[in-house]
Amino acid sequence: MRMKTKITNPAQFARMAMTLEKIAKTWILRLTPSDVYFIVSQADVDSGIQVWGSISTSFIFADYRIESANENQIFLQLSGEHLVRSLKSAQNATEITMKLAKKNSLPVLSFQIANQSRTGNCVLLVQDIPVRVLTPPEAEELKEPLVPEPHVHIMMPPLSSIRTIAERMKSMSNYITISANMRGEFVLKIDTDSVEVETSYRNLINPEFDPSQVDSSQQPSANRDPTLFADARVDARDFVKFVQSYVVNPTNVVCCIIENRGLVFYVYVGGPNESQCGNLTYYIPVRSL
Repeated sequence: MRMKTKITNPAQFARMAMTLEKIAKTWILRLTPSDVYFIVSQADVDSGIQVWGSISTSFIFADYRIESANENQIFLQLSGEHLVRSLKSAQNATEITMKLAKKNSLPVLSFQIANQSRTGNCVLLVQDIPVRVLTPPEAEELKEPLVPEPHVHIMMPPLSSIRTIAERMKSMSNYITISANMRGEFVLKIDTDSVEVETSYRNLINPEFDPSQVDSSQQPSANRDPTLFADARVDARDFVKFVQSYVVNPTNVVCCIIENRGLVFYVYVGGPNESQCGNLTYYIPVRSL
């Protein structure tokens, strides 16, 4: 099992890692020849929120080499805090190399960070993150959730604008209700014995289905009154954790509401020339009264 690469975009790598750090202390980094996957499964958290993300290796790596008996895939369980710290310390480095190595016979993700001193000399910093390599049976158990088609899907306002509102609502209630319809209306609401607060957005976009991918006539969102709201009541802490994904500078965020089941958020990460290079998918279950 081998993996070695130069990191060419530590800032974006760190931003992807930071979003998962807000949700779970440890999570899974899956390395493949074409993509890096970020996984917070149901086993990693108590609340039920899950995150499954990926980013193209060509966007963050160069001279990337990976080899394993498991179809050239490597699954690593690691501390998100340690990974973020190492990547942040490499922001201004002249060269960063990441490789899978062993230290005292234990696996580590080793970062060799080259910097230039004030005198012009090269200074090499090495940071080792302890990791656990998942066995093929353990990796096989990682399954992304299967969810029904949404009753409503809508493009969200900028997450940076929602962040402050969501944090204020969390300070007043344990739950937030997300509502939307197929006419571009989106609502955040809390309702307790002592306070009721609602923030609404209009003129948003309900993205159209790609007819080559799905039969739109069979989609619940296409067969309902467009003015009819669908809603989902979720843990306010989970929603605020999702909103933290604004740090990846998403190009678009789509909210899908599955009534009586949960919310699915698709966060799309842009690359050069506005091309899509990655994504994060959040699954948040509903909370009953």
